[in-house]
Amino acid sequence: MERLAAEGIAVDERVYSPIGLDLGDSSPGQIALSVLAEIIKLKSGGTGEHKRRTPLEKMKRIE
Repeated sequence: MERLAAEGIAVDERVYSPIGLDLGDSSPGQIALSVLAEIIKLKSGGTGEHKRRTPLEKMKRIE
């Protein structure tokens, strides 16, 4: 981030690193999946919490 700022690129609090959810793997495919999962979580307003910890009445019904 410091390097971007030193080059005159504006960075606000929405830009951060590292990005991605901890999926427990470091292969390129899993890193890509973890980054996409975090983007979807942020876009959708999710918590990232595992579904088995969500009460059934709060889960969205799939039609």
